[in-house]
Amino acid sequence: MHCGHILLGHIGALDHYEYTPMGDIVNTASRIEGLNKVLGTGTLVSDELVRQLDRFLSREIGRFKLAGKIKPVVVHELLGRLEECDASKTNLCTAFSEAREAFSKRSWDEAIEKFQQIIIKFGEDGPSGFYVKLSEEYKKNPPGEPWEEVIRIEKE
Repeated sequence: MHCGHILLGHIGALDHYEYTPMGDIVNTASRIEGLNKVLGTGTLVSDELVRQLDRFLSREIGRFKLAGKIKPVVVHELLGRLEECDASKTNLCTAFSEAREAFSKRSWDEAIEKFQQIIIKFGEDGPSGFYVKLSEEYKKNPPGEPWEEVIRIEKE
């Protein structure tokens, strides 16, 4: 999910018309939705949207440069309404944040260990699995300078 101004309009030819949303916001929302497949998540939202939500628990997944986009998008996983989330989800958010901090510092071994511990403690977690693989890749082939911690996604 993403938010912003969109255009609505009729598109089509004489025998077939559609009333559809158009614009960069729609395109970005579609790319974020496709990122769910890559990360193994259910509901991803942009940073712009999560800042407008009240009483929801989310965890920041990272900064992604999505296919066809110039600027990176900060993406969060929406985990549920605060009153419906148990301590396990809150603990997952804390552990994931700590693991991402190790990733940010380019401490690949520490990041791998922390993300693997999340999977052991909380069960299968798509974003943690994604970061384990990415950290292993970066350990073998470090990203160039400057380190911006932007993950490029060419295809969803």
